[in-house]
Amino acid sequence: MAHHEGGKVVIPFDFDYCKAETVEEALKAYSEFAEEGKSPLYYAGGTEIVTFCRKGQVTPGAVIDIKSIPECRELGKKDGMAVFGSAVTLSDIVDSKAFPLLERACRGIADRTVRNRLTLGGNICGRLPYREAVLPFLLCDGEALVAGKDSTRWVPLKTTFDKRLKLAPGELLLQLRVPGEALELPYSLVRKTTGGKVAYPVVTAAGVKAKDGVRVALSGALGYPVLLEPTGDASAEGLLEPFAGSFIFDVLASSDYRRLLTELSVSLVLEELGV
Repeated sequence: MAHHEGGKVVIPFDFDYCKAETVEEALKAYSEFAEEGKSPLYYAGGTEIVTFCRKGQVTPGAVIDIKSIPECRELGKKDGMAVFGSAVTLSDIVDSKAFPLLERACRGIADRTVRNRLTLGGNICGRLPYREAVLPFLLCDGEALVAGKDSTRWVPLKTTFDKRLKLAPGELLLQLRVPGEALELPYSLVRKTTGGKVAYPVVTAAGVKAKDGVRVALSGALGYPVLLEPTGDASAEGLLEPFAGSFIFDVLASSDYRRLLTELSVSLVLEELGV
């Protein structure tokens, strides 16, 4: 099937579509499509997949819809943890007010209409460099529930997320979670754009004040989200020193401007958190 909207062909090639009702169905479908050489993709909101397919940047021969999988739709508290399914929309997260820092991060991503389709898993596993929804999980000892052919396991994001979430072919992100006490941590988020509040960020800096001190994470500045490692120098300049020369140049900003704006944003976060 090709993808149509309003009578117009949005994706100009045919592909197979599978709606999975369980994790097992999704993993099996992926395996079978892969064996047929169809380069399958998991699909929830689909906004990014449609965009890249329309531009010819990805050409899957099959997509697997995970929106109906119960584990991917979970949103709430369980065993002292705040749990967020990968197919939960960003609008659902904002409306739930379950995780204040995550709510704040999601409010800056696109407008309400688009957030109604954007999903947490799609944002974190997507191809765009920003992936701002991962910042609260990096800051708050987040874990990811990953399903594969051999096991379903919780993995810490600090070891699994390195520029992107490290998933093996066919593995599926089911949920993310943070400890319940993380919901109460003082936080700050500064988002700088050049084209309005919901434009792509030149930089987003977020921070929390935890028991072990202030933690800061970035998106937009380096081309990938990152948790800044503590240094002996707790200033913005000290935290950013390991990334000198790594600030990206693109249509939004030059490297030098992005570096200065990042230093300012991190300084504002530190100031708000009392550093």
